[in-house]
Order: sequence, then C-alpha cells, then structure tokens
Amino acid sequence: MEHMKCHNQSLICALAKCTEANMALKNEKECKTKIEALRKDVSEHKKTVLNKQININNYNNTI
Repeated sequence: MEHMKCHNQSLICALAKCTEANMALKNEKECKTKIEALRKDVSEHKKTVLNKQININNYNNTI
C-alpha cells in the first residue's frame, strides 16, 4: 500500500511538470504566431513607406 502511495505521488509530480511544460510550449507557440504577424505588419509598412518615398521623389522631380 505504501509503495502505491509513493508511486501515485511520483505520478502527480510528473503530471505537474508535464502540465507546466505544456503551458510553456503553448505560450511559445502564441509568441511565435504574434511575431510572425508583426513581421508581416512591418513588411507592409515598409512597402507603404517605399511607395510614399517614390511619390515624394516623383513630385520633387516635377517641380
């Protein structure tokens, strides 16, 4: 009986560690998703700035 109690305690401890690891992995996945979205935003902003700079240069060339 005592052996089963110790074994159950070990299983509970292992479960807690696995649960903690799963939470960390979930947070990491969410962070990676957010980073990818931010990279796309930066790319779009760079395109916008480039287009505006081209328009400004074209305007300056017509003056």
